Amino acid sequence: MVVPNGNGIVVLERTDVNEAETFDLPLQWVLLKDDVPVNVTKTLDPFKRKATITGIPFSPTSVYKLSYWISTKNLTDGKFAANEELSYRNPDGFDTSMIVESDVEQYKGTHHYEDATGAWVDIDPLSQTIPSGAVKVTFLDNLRKNNEKLRQIKILKPSAIKGLVNEFAKVMSE
Repeated sequence: MVVPNGNGIVVLERTDVNEAETFDLPLQWVLLKDDVPVNVTKTLDPFKRKATITGIPFSPTSVYKLSYWISTKNLTDGKFAANEELSYRNPDGFDTSMIVESDVEQYKGTHHYEDATGAWVDIDPLSQTIPSGAVKVTFLDNLRKNNEKLRQIKILKPSAIKGLVNEFAKVMSE
């Protein structure tokens, strides 16, 4: 619950000691006045620690409820660990969680999966079941493959250059 001042303004500030929490996704915030959504302007300071909500139609007898997003950073070591459970409250108000599969440097992480022909294979993000025969391609593997494609230099045959020059001259003279 929030209480706007007589000018229709509410200021919220994150005051956690470790400064791990910041405001996030202001476009998804919802302000209800007597259980009816109202359009307001939401701004965050550069550090996302202070939020200002303006343009609230003020009434001293109304009840105001604000739903907003907070982002929390990992204070232990800044890294995730395999089998660590991550959870957050989704916009519908329900807790959602996921389990970290592994913790590796990004270049060693999975970019995509391929079948035997090299075609990309989709996996079910909910079950994370990898189809039979699918091979993991890391970010590094993908970068190397694309880099190899760039090494292929295409050279024009000398016999084709004369025709190209003649065609260019013809187009330029038109």
